[in-house]
Amino acid sequence: METDLRDMYGKKIQIGDRLKFAHYDGCEWVGLVIFEDGVVTVDPYDAMQIKNPTKWEQTHDWIKSRWWSCTVGYGEFGSWNCPRNPLSKIADMWRDYDLELKPLYDKYGHSGGRILKAAIVLN
Repeated sequence: METDLRDMYGKKIQIGDRLKFAHYDGCEWVGLVIFEDGVVTVDPYDAMQIKNPTKWEQTHDWIKSRWWSCTVGYGEFGSWNCPRNPLSKIADMWRDYDLELKPLYDKYGHSGGRILKAAIVLN
């Protein structure tokens, strides 16, 4: 199933795609796109840590933290009252609209769906 979202390279995001997220704080992680609880989101059980945030001093994965589970929104990871967040909110990590987001819309166009700060990777 195709969504109305595009990755940083203009590719249409579909349910079942695996996305790589590069957060502005240095964190990198990969997640599977699913449709659950009425939203296109990321499967919290399939997410995989690639790189911890720059200032993350804990020895465990950032992805197992309460902050990450609140970002994705899933109670089983200790965030009992955080509803599931849509993919567009999870990937909403632009620091500067003019420098990061505007050039992508200029390149790929404004019609065709919202562009997310994520990249489709091979499954």
